[in-house]
Amino acid sequence: MAMLNEIRGLAEYEAKAVTSSPRDWMGYLDTAAKLYRYSFPDTLLIHAQRPDATACASLELWNGKMNRWVNRGAKGIALIDDTGPTRRLRYVFDISDTHMVRGGRTPNLWKIEDAQKKDILDHLADAYGLSETGSADLPSALSEISRQLTEENLEEVMDGLLYETEGTFLEGLDEDTIRVEFLRLLMNSAFYTLAVRCGLDPMEYLEEEDFSAITDYNALPALTFLGNATSQLVEPVLVDIGRTVRKILIEESQKTVAKENGIGYNEFNALKRESKNKEGGNEHGTDLPPQRGLPVPEPDHRETRGGNREVRDAAPDIPEREPEGMVSEHDAVGETGQALDGDRAGSDGEDGSPDERAASEIPGPGQGERPDGVGGAHEWTDGNGGREHLEGIGIQLNEESTEQDLSEAEEKEASALSLPDFPTVEQQKREIEGRMQALYAGEVAISPEVIDEVLRSGGNRNGSQLRIIYNFMIDQMPEEYTEFVRREYGKGGIGLIIDGKEYSVWYDELGMQIAVGHTVTDRILDKVFLSWEDVCGRIHQLLKQGEYAPQVVLDAARDNALKEHANALAYMYQDMAEGVAELVFEDVEVFYGGFPDKVERLSELIAQPEYLSDLIERLEGLAEAYEENHGIMRFQLYNPTRILAQFQKFAKEAVPYQAREGFAWEEHPVFITEDEIDAFLQGGGAYSDGRLSTYAFFIQDKTDKEKTDFIKESYGIGGRSHALSGADNSHADYSGKGLKLARGSYSEPDVEILLKWPKVAKRVAALIENGNYLKPSDYSRMPVYERERMAGRVVNFYHHLPDHMIRPWAGNPDMFTHRDDVVSLLNNPEGQEGLLRHMDEAIAELPLDFEDYEKKVQILTDLHGYVEGTYTIFPERKREEVQIENGGVAQQTKVPISHTKTSN
Repeated sequence: MAMLNEIRGLAEYEAKAVTSSPRDWMGYLDTAAKLYRYSFPDTLLIHAQRPDATACASLELWNGKMNRWVNRGAKGIALIDDTGPTRRLRYVFDISDTHMVRGGRTPNLWKIEDAQKKDILDHLADAYGLSETGSADLPSALSEISRQLTEENLEEVMDGLLYETEGTFLEGLDEDTIRVEFLRLLMNSAFYTLAVRCGLDPMEYLEEEDFSAITDYNALPALTFLGNATSQLVEPVLVDIGRTVRKILIEESQKTVAKENGIGYNEFNALKRESKNKEGGNEHGTDLPPQRGLPVPEPDHRETRGGNREVRDAAPDIPEREPEGMVSEHDAVGETGQALDGDRAGSDGEDGSPDERAASEIPGPGQGERPDGVGGAHEWTDGNGGREHLEGIGIQLNEESTEQDLSEAEEKEASALSLPDFPTVEQQKREIEGRMQALYAGEVAISPEVIDEVLRSGGNRNGSQLRIIYNFMIDQMPEEYTEFVRREYGKGGIGLIIDGKEYSVWYDELGMQIAVGHTVTDRILDKVFLSWEDVCGRIHQLLKQGEYAPQVVLDAARDNALKEHANALAYMYQDMAEGVAELVFEDVEVFYGGFPDKVERLSELIAQPEYLSDLIERLEGLAEAYEENHGIMRFQLYNPTRILAQFQKFAKEAVPYQAREGFAWEEHPVFITEDEIDAFLQGGGAYSDGRLSTYAFFIQDKTDKEKTDFIKESYGIGGRSHALSGADNSHADYSGKGLKLARGSYSEPDVEILLKWPKVAKRVAALIENGNYLKPSDYSRMPVYERERMAGRVVNFYHHLPDHMIRPWAGNPDMFTHRDDVVSLLNNPEGQEGLLRHMDEAIAELPLDFEDYEKKVQILTDLHGYVEGTYTIFPERKREEVQIENGGVAQQTKVPISHTKTSN
């Protein structure tokens, strides 16, 4: 369950990562072009874990149908499988993690040759009715096709987007602006994907500015609309092109084979092919290490080259036996989403054979690469759905990934490097603090009145108090109350000014901490820790005493629950496949019209016991049908089984609470705590692998100015919403002035702080020095990240060298994948030896006054040291001995912050 929750969290994080900048989005599109037969949700997860993947399949298909063994220790790419009675992870492996045995087969990945372009262009012009301009050349044809399909399908693919803008930078934009922005993004994304897969360079016809609006789609629910639409538009086009290429190849097979046989037989290519069949090692035996509160599994995918052995322990849920049989070389990519023109299950495959959903083409290699790159956990098990989508509704429809699960998963990852039975770091800290607090039980300075005020504030999500109230209005088991409260709060914090005194609040999987001042860290006497059982019990008691919320708020809880359930029902209706809703609901007209109106109508109907009872019976039938056929939901954003459970809970008797006469809320000003700032900085910045790149730079002997410049450049210009541990109505902005964090609206924040870049650099340095910056999963990621960094330096080494000098990527025209070719060489001793030999020969030919000669010598020297084990970008750091003070707690240095605005 922890791993499943982690992968759900990965979805949301990666959605934010790929929308951080136009370049990050184009990096995702490079992956999508190679794996165009996959649905958007699967492609996003593959991109998060293995952006260099070229042909993916399950272990069973590689073993039994392609006669290729998956290397022992290879890391599976985790995808969500909800086709059975229970949700689980399924794993696919890239072809680079396999090697071929006698009788094995290699996927034949189509590629457009220059001689084929005219025939393909003629076919596209006829099939899509292209204009004279669109028929001029292949780029023009792909551009016109992208425009045609975008304009024809815009209304359908945008349906519902306007209701998913909350929490994104789309929020506040008018409908026409969003429509124009979406049209442009979709058209350019479709063209980019088509061009990349067809071997063209899309940036000859586009600019990064053409994707500038992608940063507005900075949450998975909104991005899902664009991702699904792009995938659905390009897939049938690429399938058609692939089929045409194969037809041409059949007609000119001898010529094509002769041409292909003459390409790429230099020594580097031989080394690269051999590297896929040599035994290698995997430094860490775990599969998908988690990361951060909203975790990012960043597994080691490319370093493993195992021998001819079974891979039963390669990843969870891998079969214990080896399947038998053979299959078409285009089989093995897994399930894909539906195209816009309907279910393609009965269509012809690109090779002319029936195109079965479980036996799709293996996409082609070499269409681009992006470094590995991802908050809350999404309802990702349903295909492309989003937790944030559901959170906008409010009710807990998702099976979220708990912080406790994630911490335990991280400790399992860390156990590959240490002892497996240690409690988590947080658990150890709480145990130590608990013992210290027990010694000074009479001196803890947090009063019960302050604790009650904190509890009345609810969690960091909009409508939190109303959901908490309504949950306690329904009779449940004690553990159910506790679990709901824990999930409602999640992980995060807030600063509250109560009776003129500042209190920091932090909650995580273990419970809630309240401390005097701007942080809960390093506080013993001025802090209290409440388990979730304590929190739940006290809230319940306050409700019974009529002292949790004023009557007007208590009375609003039922209406809020009605609205949230109506929202869920309306969204589920939109996700149903064509014709399903008419079979489920007696009257579908209630779902017609604008969203606010339909939600109002549904709220009124759900409030009627007879309608609710009949609705639950219909949802029971829908849930049964869904368990048998997940295809009844178009995008599977909403799991009918879980929707049913929530409505069944809603149907139970809800006993309202009464407020004590005269009881009223006191609104408390807020501030941003140091814990919230540290949590934000621990995210690593605006780009993927930010923590590791920052860590590698900061542990070197760098000046404060160099560190400041590095941090400033890493963040760049931009921003993000939900910046403070995923809290609603919080955001961050990065500019030349510094890092601004704020709570409240963008135009009138309740509080905001500005950290100038020198202070940001000092805080990051302090986190690193105190061992609070990296996550356990980062240590597993280090060997892969370092290998990729060294490969990047090798690519730079060959920059501007004379053309006659052989490159490691000779024969590969795709400059975006040259680094991957070098990585494959660095994966085994033979590849390393050959690479160094050729680089030594190259440097020996250069005159001493050659451009950047000294830099190239340094790169070569470092690479020799890396191969020999004497050089690393992660040298061991010398730590000063920590002095034990104040009863065993060492005080950490905190960088002061200034609050530029606080409003009541």
